[in-house]
Amino acid sequence: MTDIELLSYLLMFMLSVLWSSLAIQRSGPIFSFLSWISWHTFAILHLLSSYSSTFYVLVWMFFGLGTIFLILALVKTWQQIQDSSRKREMELI
Repeated sequence: MTDIELLSYLLMFMLSVLWSSLAIQRSGPIFSFLSWISWHTFAILHLLSSYSSTFYVLVWMFFGLGTIFLILALVKTWQQIQDSSRKREMELI
């Protein structure tokens, strides 16, 4: 692994952890979507940089973690849609 590949690998890991921590700390779906994209990108980057089959478990773990944040983002988006429709119903009454 060259220096630029290592730098991109560490930068992508740092962004994934940053978006994940912000998604957990705040309740908006935007950080969850960013976390989902970054974890899936990190998994693909890990798959491209590690040619050994022993690291495929990590790739699946990163894909799974990204999928968890996708589900979290979809649930938060659905909750916001439901809350906004309830507010409109209350305003009409």
